[in-house]
Amino acid sequence: LRGSHAKLARLVAEMRASGASDAASVLEAVRQHSYGQGQWLKVAGGGKANLIEHALRVRPPRHGEVALELGVFVAYSTIRIAQRAAETLVSVEVHPSSHPAVIGMEVEPVHVCVARW
Repeated sequence: LRGSHAKLARLVAEMRASGASDAASVLEAVRQHSYGQGQWLKVAGGGKANLIEHALRVRPPRHGEVALELGVFVAYSTIRIAQRAAETLVSVEVHPSSHPAVIGMEVEPVHVCVARW
């Protein structure tokens, strides 16, 4: 594979092979993929992931709020934010219909397809 979307094609192939089907397994599959030779992905892992986690712990989501991510790429951060919001609200026994909305927006068509998948 060559071209600007070759790296994304390899990610999709590995994700399919991994059988990732829920938020945690998708995040892990993306993380594992990014460790491969030449497989670096522009996702919020490592120190950036720790910063997001810290911000969500310090200021947990509230009923009726919307988290918006602009430029989702493969939706890694969007999934992390949504997963943390759901875990936070489940821990305080809030009904799922009260969870804050998490919205990701992307304009690059191939990235949109990967993020939706």
